[in-house]
Amino acid sequence: MRRSPRTTTLVCTLAATLCAAGPAASALAETGGASAAPSPASTSPARGLTKALATWFGPGFYGQTTACGQLLEPATIGVANRTLPCGTLVRVSYHRHRLVVPVIDRGPYAHNEMNHDTNAHAHLRAAIVGPSETIPVVGRELKVEYTPGHASHHVSYLDTSSRVAFVGDTAGIRRGSGAFVMPPTPPPDIDLVAWRESERKILAWEPDTLFLTHFGPYHGARPHLQAMFETLAEWNRIVRRLLADARATDEDRQARFVDEAFQDLRRRLGDTEAADYTKAGGLNFSYNGLARYWRKRAP
Repeated sequence: MRRSPRTTTLVCTLAATLCAAGPAASALAETGGASAAPSPASTSPARGLTKALATWFGPGFYGQTTACGQLLEPATIGVANRTLPCGTLVRVSYHRHRLVVPVIDRGPYAHNEMNHDTNAHAHLRAAIVGPSETIPVVGRELKVEYTPGHASHHVSYLDTSSRVAFVGDTAGIRRGSGAFVMPPTPPPDIDLVAWRESERKILAWEPDTLFLTHFGPYHGARPHLQAMFETLAEWNRIVRRLLADARATDEDRQARFVDEAFQDLRRRLGDTEAADYTKAGGLNFSYNGLARYWRKRAP
């Protein structure tokens, strides 16, 4: 995705989870990502560290597709790089703030193709993160894995001391003390094969607890993920059956999926809880994400 630099450059790395300094702080909540290109002269052979300059892209690019095939949205976290393969995990830091993110785009393409930032102090240190790498964070050690499936930018972390795995939406939607786990399948990045591989990586950690970004901690990683993938398999059967009906419009297919999935939720959970689950993860979006996945794989 080619882009021109903004005249006011964000001097942090990625999204609101890191930091900003000076005038850019007011724009932090809108950050979509940071373009980081390596500066060969500053590479450290001993640790593979690269010092780079960062340019920011955000509003004005939302809704566009990156070079790695991902839809750029306000909540997207990632970096652009001219040479690293899509999905490569990169550890970035700005002063004391650190984050591990995937490469999601190509670039930067700014200032006559030079690795230059309009703010001379916006330096970024980055290192490629290998499989199962461990990084130090405020006195703890975190293992890192790239865990796409729900979304192409997903990264999961295991706190080795507590055995808590921070898995984002990779482990689905679960409310309260119930055992039901609903798969979040909105477009555009659903990848069922990658999701299964992400499950394998998470279970290989043998975590004591899964921490779901929006829904808190749950013990029992294996039965939790098994419950989510059972529902996901049923949803896939419904979506593929609906897609095979050439007489139906896509609006009809979506409505039928929402009705079937909601009736199943009602049988399992009751009216109130079923309604709350659909608020947490819209069934219309769930249909759209799975339908897009299967259409892309149609012969």
